[in-house]
Amino acid sequence: MINTLECYQQTHTHDTGNNLTHLSHQANSNNWQQILAIHPNSNRGTENNNQNNFDASGNLLHLDNIANLDWYYNNILNKLTKADKPNTTQYYVYDYQGNRVRSVVESNNQVQSQRDYLPSLELSINQAKQQSTTLHRHPHPQGK
Repeated sequence: MINTLECYQQTHTHDTGNNLTHLSHQANSNNWQQILAIHPNSNRGTENNNQNNFDASGNLLHLDNIANLDWYYNNILNKLTKADKPNTTQYYVYDYQGNRVRSVVESNNQVQSQRDYLPSLELSINQAKQQSTTLHRHPHPQGK
């Protein structure tokens, strides 16, 4: 998990079928790009020179800056493991509507941090730094 926040810019390029073909990420600490090859006779991703693999539903399994992506049966992200921290995994939990309600970061099988997502509010606990709960209030888009 990244300990500091920073501004970044992502650029996406899509083909005529609206398939993602290029993803570029620029930040002060790290820049990376991902080129995705689309099969010419379908809208499914194919293996390309970077050896990226896709599951049967077309979900990306490996990204250049992330070691592994694991997906639930309904194509929402289950967990990810960063390439630079192979013993650290971030898990995601969703409600029945597919909204993310929790993310948990584990390192060496111990919970390091947890974030709960509530309407207009995020609760985070960082066990690794022994920090108390932090509240992040997000204004409602309609001002309510």
